[in-house]
Amino acid sequence: MNPINTQNIKIGLIGELLVQLNLLQYGIQAAPPLIDTGNDLIAIHNNVIKAIQVKTTKIKRFPIKPKRMYHILAVVVLTTIDEKFIWEKAQIYLYNKNEIDQDQKPKFDENHIISEKTLNFLFYN
Repeated sequence: MNPINTQNIKIGLIGELLVQLNLLQYGIQAAPPLIDTGNDLIAIHNNVIKAIQVKTTKIKRFPIKPKRMYHILAVVVLTTIDEKFIWEKAQIYLYNKNEIDQDQKPKFDENHIISEKTLNFLFYN
C-alpha cells in the first residue's frame, strides 16, 4: 500500500479525526467532503450546516489564518510522549471565522475549548 507521505499529513488527519469524534459526542455529524476544496469537515446539527477548517499543532501556538472560506476554525493541540500521541490529552479549541477575520489574537482559553455551550454558540449565533 502507499505510505503516508509526510508527518504533516499524518498530524493533520489525526486532528480532523479527533474533531470528528468529539463532535459526534455532542450529537453533531461531521464528514470530510468528497472533493478537497479547503474545508476539512462539513458538520450538521439539527438543520444547521457548518464548514469547519481544522488546524493541528503539537504546541500551543495559533496557526496562520487560513484564507479559505469556512464557518468554524478548530485548532487541535496534540500531546506526544516519545513520538506517540496521547489521545485523551488532546485539546480542541473552536473559533468563529469572524473572530479570526477581525485580526484579534485568539486565545487558548476555556471560552473556546470544545463544549456543548461553545458548539451551541457557534452553530446558532
